[in-house]
Amino acid sequence: MSLLLKLRQIKFHKEFRISPFAWPNDISITMEKLIAEFKNVQQLDFGTSSISEKDENQFLSSIATGLWRLKQKMIKSGTDEPLKEMSRAYRHFESIWDTMIQAGVQVKDHTDDLFDSGMSIKVIAFQPIPELTREKIIETIKPSIYFSEKCIQMGEVIVGTPEN
Repeated sequence: MSLLLKLRQIKFHKEFRISPFAWPNDISITMEKLIAEFKNVQQLDFGTSSISEKDENQFLSSIATGLWRLKQKMIKSGTDEPLKEMSRAYRHFESIWDTMIQAGVQVKDHTDDLFDSGMSIKVIAFQPIPELTREKIIETIKPSIYFSEKCIQMGEVIVGTPEN
């Protein structure tokens, strides 16, 4: 806890002091990676023409992928509801996510989509699964990211295939 936060708490009676929020370890690691990305951006000067569109797209796709991974850790599996311990932090996350969407960034999670060999995604692996009757994407490693309806990051997935 920073010195400023400690000093703020001292002015209250001990019964009313608020303990710091304890983040689960995997979320704090993801947050540290995002902070490192932001620190890298501080070194860039977007006002000059020396930054290429490719660099901007790479930065944007890194941030969007990091936020997508963070979201996966914060929500209940198969829903858009936050985990109970994440509900307070999730409100702030949603604010950042909505800002990104309003800026024209789209994040496509391919999990549970039917697979077609003509899709513009990178298949990392094919995994035989007995109960499948058709090829289906069973896991998204990286989502597809679109900015202004242009693909800036191709999704990476694992495809489940029928066993026969």
